[in-house]
Amino acid sequence: LLRTSALLDLRKNKDDYDEDQKTRANVPGSAGKPCEEGNDQANIEAKMLCEQARMLSNEKERTAAGDALLTLARQAKSKLGRHALGAAYLALDDLVNAKEHLGQAVKDISDTTPNPLEYRTRTALAEIALRENDLEAANKIVQQSIEINGNYFPTKALLARILVRNKEADKAMTALTPILAETA
Repeated sequence: LLRTSALLDLRKNKDDYDEDQKTRANVPGSAGKPCEEGNDQANIEAKMLCEQARMLSNEKERTAAGDALLTLARQAKSKLGRHALGAAYLALDDLVNAKEHLGQAVKDISDTTPNPLEYRTRTALAEIALRENDLEAANKIVQQSIEINGNYFPTKALLARILVRNKEADKAMTALTPILAETA
């Protein structure tokens, strides 16, 4: 699951879909069918990643994958499905649907309906606000993400973009310092 998530982050959607198929083949009780086997909560997360990858990697199956991901999101106890669906729409530049599903992924988070990727969801919402030229909302949302996980580089990079747009280049460089210090 971690590897398929990483491939999605790298925008290697086809590789992710192929990797997910290998992972699903090794899940207990799975027949290895694409995104379809197993109904327990552990398998739902794997299916969500699979449908997200399928949605992004196969234009012909995009609608079916989106519908399947929405169904999974409704079945899941966590907000992970809404995050995955919103992130897929954002990657496809469908800001209206992205905003809707990412917004639902941060609404009413609790112990019974957690969002383990809340910091990523909020970063994506801040990206949408920035694309919509709402710098105030983008900054507010990115600060919420930083409060949750201040070490997530995409959030820091987004903060730097917001600061540059606000003509605060010195603060932007400060936000970028940890990223630029990385050797990779």
